[in-house]
Amino acid sequence: MYTQSLTMNKAAMEKSTLFRVLRSRHICGLFERGFTRSATRLTKKDLYKDKKIPVFDYSKIHLENKRLYVFGAAFHGALGLRDLLKPKDHRQKLITRIHRPVRHKLFHDLNPQDITAGHGFSLVGVKRKDQNHPALFGCGLNETSQLGYQAARVGAPLERLISPVGISLPVRIDKPEILALAAGRGHSVISIKHEGLITWGDNSSGQCGRFVVEDEKYFGSHFAHKISSFGLREDNEVIEISSRFDITVCVTRSGKVIAFGDNQKGQLGRGRMTVNTWNTNDSLGGDIEGVRIVKVSTNGSSVLACSDNGELFGWGCNEMGHLDPSNISRIYYQPVFIKIPDKIGKVVDVAVGNSASFIINEHGDVYVWGQGHTLGLGPSNLHVKVPTLMPPPLFGRNDYNTDVKVTSIVAGFDHAAGINSVGDLFTWGLNSSGCLGLGKLEKQPFPLKVSLNSSVVKVALGVDHTVVLAKGGF
Repeated sequence: MYTQSLTMNKAAMEKSTLFRVLRSRHICGLFERGFTRSATRLTKKDLYKDKKIPVFDYSKIHLENKRLYVFGAAFHGALGLRDLLKPKDHRQKLITRIHRPVRHKLFHDLNPQDITAGHGFSLVGVKRKDQNHPALFGCGLNETSQLGYQAARVGAPLERLISPVGISLPVRIDKPEILALAAGRGHSVISIKHEGLITWGDNSSGQCGRFVVEDEKYFGSHFAHKISSFGLREDNEVIEISSRFDITVCVTRSGKVIAFGDNQKGQLGRGRMTVNTWNTNDSLGGDIEGVRIVKVSTNGSSVLACSDNGELFGWGCNEMGHLDPSNISRIYYQPVFIKIPDKIGKVVDVAVGNSASFIINEHGDVYVWGQGHTLGLGPSNLHVKVPTLMPPPLFGRNDYNTDVKVTSIVAGFDHAAGINSVGDLFTWGLNSSGCLGLGKLEKQPFPLKVSLNSSVVKVALGVDHTVVLAKGGF
């Protein structure tokens, strides 16, 4: 009798207007549940039964796999992120700058090996799989063919590349090994084992290592200059290149220094010559004659170098006192020995910016002198006449990490970057277009850690963009 009553009540309820409204709104299930079946309690398994939840396997982390991060100005295409300048959705706005590191997915499987950043363009050397895959990629400005000849169709060369493209290299071996890579204002330089030095782009000052041709047209050029003499002997191979503006400085495996390009301020270290007359046997003399140089850095008008014995040398313009603090406004037309305080010890790395210089000693301490915001000593300390220690805690050394050292230092125009022994990246200085990667656009007066989930191997600073080579991570 009770069951029959429930059945009749349910039938009458279904005919009611209220029930039909509730059913249309999917609420009637609450009422039906009490008449037909007992309530079922949902579990997490029921909620996610149609979803595939990724399970991360920590054993599959490849610590040696290289990855690429970019940040800073994007309008010239140097970041190589096409979707920023040509979004798939036409309703989206163009993004002309990024102030946080972005991982470049294109190079995830290409295993990048080396990087460099020029004036509005970038180069990435990868480990070539076979002869059908390029060993060098480039993106950004290509107004002087610094990225090689690139055309969408025959006879229509491109002035800008917003996605990385392969660059053809005149080499004979299937898997070329890149020894060094550098870029200036409008030219590119690469050293390949057993092949020599290859340059292309603007040569108006001889920065490509060849004689200047009057009224030469660089845009749309197919020409790449190869200096094979640097690949004939192992001790003559170029293993270190520094380039900025219109100058190229090379260091061979035997420690010789060869420079070519603009010499208006004595930055070639060859005296007061203005005409670029040189050959591959002309290594620099002066105080570095007979000295084995291991590191070199240039800002375009001056050069800083250190030897295997930890001695410091410099030449070129010293108007800011960033080479030799004892002789401000002097131009050194040949390499000279720079005396530094004995307490610093041996120098293992150097970097010279627009108006400031940095050195790292054998203990992993950073010393700086010169002028400007690049000093990294705080907002009120903009002029240092003698090499001054940058506080080690700024680079991660503290009571709990006493062994942390700075292993690499790089200087841009008005900003700088350092890498410590645990792979952390620190940046400071002016922050044009967010090129410091700190998530802001304001200048940074002292070193601050960049948020990355990988161990940094190398960093390349352009005018307003940054490229980072790292390994491992999630």
